[in-house]
Amino acid sequence: MAKLSKLTKGQASKNVRRILLKYQIDLNYLHFSASGASIYLSGYLVKNSGFELSNEEIIVLTQELSAIGPIKSDLENWFLSSDQIYYLGDQEQELDIDFFTDDDLAA
Repeated sequence: MAKLSKLTKGQASKNVRRILLKYQIDLNYLHFSASGASIYLSGYLVKNSGFELSNEEIIVLTQELSAIGPIKSDLENWFLSSDQIYYLGDQEQELDIDFFTDDDLAA
């Protein structure tokens, strides 16, 4: 895969999205952008199933994203960069999702 600097913003974003979907990342909780010379991730890095990624998955995911360009992150449950990975906490404790009922919407 070509480095980010040789890709257009659209091509880089498409490649990042492909990698994230390969690992079944829930894009409802993750914001990403790929432009200039880096990939930026924010929000929660969690699978569609609601489970966290395994250590092996997060390592390979980071390696694949780093092949596109350097990673900068502001994630709630992980710290990722091109050379460091830290688990910051339990996604279930930190994820604050509000579910609305029809009564809530009518008010």
